[in-house]
Amino acid sequence: MAETYEIISTQTLGTAIADVFFTSIPQTYTDLVAVVQTRTADAGAYGNLGVRCNSLSTNIYSRTYVVGNGTSAISGRNTAGSFSYLGGTTGASATAGVLAIYTINFMNYSNTSTFKTVLSRATNPVLQAEAAVTLIQTTNAISSINLLTASGANFAVGSTFTLYGIKAAA
Repeated sequence: MAETYEIISTQTLGTAIADVFFTSIPQTYTDLVAVVQTRTADAGAYGNLGVRCNSLSTNIYSRTYVVGNGTSAISGRNTAGSFSYLGGTTGASATAGVLAIYTINFMNYSNTSTFKTVLSRATNPVLQAEAAVTLIQTTNAISSINLLTASGANFAVGSTFTLYGIKAAA
C-alpha cells in the first residue's frame, strides 16, 4: 500500500466467530480502509458480510448496490437497515480455500457535521462481484466498526481483517 496507509489493526481468526470488532479507532486520519479476506465456516452458508458502526443498530443504514456474476447483473437499494450489507461471502462447502475479498472505504469518518459514507467492493469468485455505497445517518465520528455475517454464520478460521488509516497528504 502507499505510504499514506497505516495499519491500525489486523485480526486473523484462530476461532470461527460471527463478529469482528475494531474499537478505539484513532480520529487522526482522513479516511479508513478495511480489507477483508474471508469465507464462512458453516457448510452451505453464504452469509452476506455486514457492517455496523459505533454499535448503532437502529435503522440508519441505507445502501445502493450493483451485483454481477459474469452472466447477468442487478442493482437495487435497501433502506432503514440495522446494518449495511457489503456483499456475499464464500461458503464452507464451496471450493476449498476460496475466499471472498472486500475493500471497504469509510470516507471522512471523523467529521462530526456530516453523515458517513461507506464505499465497498466485494469479489467472491464462487458467487459474484458487488459494489455498493452505504449512507450511515449519523454525524457521530466513527470510533468502532463491527464486521458481521448477516446470516449469523461464522467467519472461518484463517479469515483476515485489516483496518488502515489514511494519513492526510503532507
